[in-house]
Amino acid sequence: MSMIAVQQYEVSSSIEVMPVLQMRERILAIQGLLESVMKEGIDRDYAVIPGTKEKSLLKPGAEKILVLFSMSASFDVDDLSTDIESRYRVRCNIQSKHGDFLGALSSECSSFELKHAWRACRGDMEWEATAEVSKRGEYKSGPSGEYTVRQIRTLKADSAQKILMMAQKRAMVGSVRMVTAASDIFTQDL
Repeated sequence: MSMIAVQQYEVSSSIEVMPVLQMRERILAIQGLLESVMKEGIDRDYAVIPGTKEKSLLKPGAEKILVLFSMSASFDVDDLSTDIESRYRVRCNIQSKHGDFLGALSSECSSFELKHAWRACRGDMEWEATAEVSKRGEYKSGPSGEYTVRQIRTLKADSAQKILMMAQKRAMVGSVRMVTAASDIFTQDL
């Protein structure tokens, strides 16, 4: 007969502790969702980002996990934008189906992040019409050698909605991973 040693911890009476078996069931439910419902791919539920080995949870997958546990998400948005930058801090609050607060995580996104700050130039006319401070050449290398990609700075008005949605996505994915203990199953694509 084997014996399992259980260590006792004193917990404040205001903290509700989830039984270990219930937590195990939740993790198994996420793994079951991953295997039977979720799809892998960069525009799907999760993906292995090039250069990494871990599965990254994406927004559609986070939404499925919320549905699995009958949870909902609400957002608080702080607009930190300036005259030249779109920047948002978003807090994602996760609630149970009964409205109980389960957890929250904040995330930011800025139009000054390189992937949002520049876009490909559409042609010679646009390149010539653009001020020097708003264009650049990005150096790349490929199978045929090194080359330069002409890029134009993205205008604030063209990226504001995208920046807000990216901050919301980051906050939601992070908060879902946190409140469901899915961080050992998924990383987060930042």
